[in-house]
Amino acid sequence: MIDRLKNTLWHSYILNDGKDVAETPFEILSQVMLSSIKDIKAGYYTNEGVVDYSAIKKSVEYDKYKRLTARLRNYDLRLLKEENEIMAFWINLYNTIVVDGIIDLGIKRSVKEVTGFFSMIKYNIGGINFSPDDIEHGILRGNARHPVRRLKQFKSFDKRKAFCIKKVDPRIHFALTCGSRSCAPIKFYTAEDIADALELATKNFVNSSEVIIIPEENRILISILFKWYKNDFGGIDGVLNFIGKYIVDDDKKGFIINRKKKIIVHYLHYDWNLNV
Repeated sequence: MIDRLKNTLWHSYILNDGKDVAETPFEILSQVMLSSIKDIKAGYYTNEGVVDYSAIKKSVEYDKYKRLTARLRNYDLRLLKEENEIMAFWINLYNTIVVDGIIDLGIKRSVKEVTGFFSMIKYNIGGINFSPDDIEHGILRGNARHPVRRLKQFKSFDKRKAFCIKKVDPRIHFALTCGSRSCAPIKFYTAEDIADALELATKNFVNSSEVIIIPEENRILISILFKWYKNDFGGIDGVLNFIGKYIVDDDKKGFIINRKKKIIVHYLHYDWNLNV
């Protein structure tokens, strides 16, 4: 991994530059890619319960997967017309490029092993390069800025702006899988079920250990995702309203709704270790 990255840090590391190309129909390509990568991961669990990524990289299954990604080079993004199609396509692509990057670069414990992982690894899609950061902050967040950067993801003259989502849906944060234990589990999405699937992913996340509500102490502990992307939810009040909408416990829901102005908010540690 290190040898291949010496001259690519802070530049483009194209993951789908292989010569062999699959013939999968474009309209199902992103779903097939993500389904394939999920099956590969599931088939390479060790006796210790972790994924053997080094074995995946040498496998016939991964070679077939790389042919699918090469197909993206001929994909015409103008085929995506409706917002639901656009969201499903890009969420699937984000989730699959992250796992592909982990395998290709030989990451062992955390994506933090590679400086600039989310901005460096890229897929060539229709002759245009997209990184995970480009997909998340540029496309799916309507060309917003990265939480730790001052500028928007795409500059004014960037042709990728033409593909941005017009109205940001904050539920995407519970569908994007960054390869870490604190992020959402990997799933694939279709244009037909994207609305229901995002609703379910959000409900599952809000009612997981990433949201801890303690009424007797007048405080809540929530994923730091809510801090990083609070503007997508409408500020801290919007975050609390959002959690109140999706929490299933009636007592906790009432606590958030009725005592919102007095609640003390704490943010949970983000675990960047691989979500094997």
